[in-house]
Amino acid sequence: MIGQVYIRELEGARLVGLSHRGPYDTLEDTFARLFSFIEERVLWGQVKAVAAVGYDDVRVTAPDQLRAHACVVVADDFPREAPLEELRYPSARYAVMEVSGDYSQLSKAYHRLLEDWLPASGEARRDICPYEVYLNSPEAVEPGELRTEIRLALI
Repeated sequence: MIGQVYIRELEGARLVGLSHRGPYDTLEDTFARLFSFIEERVLWGQVKAVAAVGYDDVRVTAPDQLRAHACVVVADDFPREAPLEELRYPSARYAVMEVSGDYSQLSKAYHRLLEDWLPASGEARRDICPYEVYLNSPEAVEPGELRTEIRLALI
């Protein structure tokens, strides 16, 4: 289920992760590599959340050309070493939409947020891609019980 959009003040976020190219539904392979990297270095205690950034619209970009980052949200003192890349999101007002259920709904949720809600809201977005935060894990719950927040930074 695609939820309502709420505007919230959020603190800045530091994301570190691995670059991904290919269909978004294969992002789990990149997450597996990221999780292995974190596990090997015993860094799970410093991870605040699991997140992702998708850069391309699935309606206009060929599946093999889609770009994304599989990430974790971490504190400033989290060590970053290759091949990890860093993304920073500012403290700001964000449009936040919660999506409940299977990840296959996320593309539709992004379209609703960016193409329906944003133009009608009177708000303006910052020049930075939205990111999603996974509120629970597919290893812990059934697909229908998954919860994801999409966060869009506003001006």
